[in-house]
Amino acid sequence: PYQVAKDENVGEGFENPATNPNDQGDGLGCLSFISMFGGEEATNVSYSTLTPDYDIERYTLYRPGDPAPGDTFPVLSWANGTCAKVIGYDGLLSHLASHGFIVIAANSRYTGSGEAQRKGVDWVLEQNANPDSPLHGHVAAELIGLFGHSQGGASTWNASKDPRVKTAIVLNAGAMDARPIPSYFLTGDDDVAFALNGSRSGAMLQESSAFVQLHEGSDHITLMVEPERVYPSVTAWFRYHLRNDQEGRAWFVGDDCKLCNRAEQWEYIAKQLP
Repeated sequence: PYQVAKDENVGEGFENPATNPNDQGDGLGCLSFISMFGGEEATNVSYSTLTPDYDIERYTLYRPGDPAPGDTFPVLSWANGTCAKVIGYDGLLSHLASHGFIVIAANSRYTGSGEAQRKGVDWVLEQNANPDSPLHGHVAAELIGLFGHSQGGASTWNASKDPRVKTAIVLNAGAMDARPIPSYFLTGDDDVAFALNGSRSGAMLQESSAFVQLHEGSDHITLMVEPERVYPSVTAWFRYHLRNDQEGRAWFVGDDCKLCNRAEQWEYIAKQLP
């Protein structure tokens, strides 16, 4: 329903200084890691290289670009996987912004502590009070969600200790303990073992959760190369839990939910969803 505006290298005053080789230098130290997942050599070299126009310490903002006066939007804070850049998730993040979410994505390629995600939320809330910001007056400050991929999933779980967070989505990663928030875990048949096993166990630890294991050749980077297989349910989850949207809820709840009874496409498990 919304056009999408994308603002790069935002977050002045909320930078995340590089503390790991993955976020320092020319980025070529990530080339061997990225190459493990296939792809053309030239593409992998380009993706692993940190160019001058990509400020690793700042953020990329996706937002509804044409809000009406008085429109407010929930905040989603995103964390990349190891050695990944925000552009690798552009399809997912743009899609969410088009459905009325403000998405603040840390540019960092080493996000595990969760600090970058928390600071991203802080920056968005500050912008809500800044009359010179396009976010001014458009932030639903009490509606905050987190999501991330791989190491970014671990970041999400660490950042979800923040009491402001209402819900979380962990993509291709696990969790070692529980959080008092509804949580959605997604993995795939051919995901790496730590993510495949950790996603299921993380979901089972939660009091309120959903778990999906995609079939048909889904692996650790399906989110990046086939985002259309992931973003419908991710968007529905956030609409369900941050907008009280009943169409979003219908993806997850009920005997005939949109994720139910599709055993040929995915395994679906739900626990105590409201």
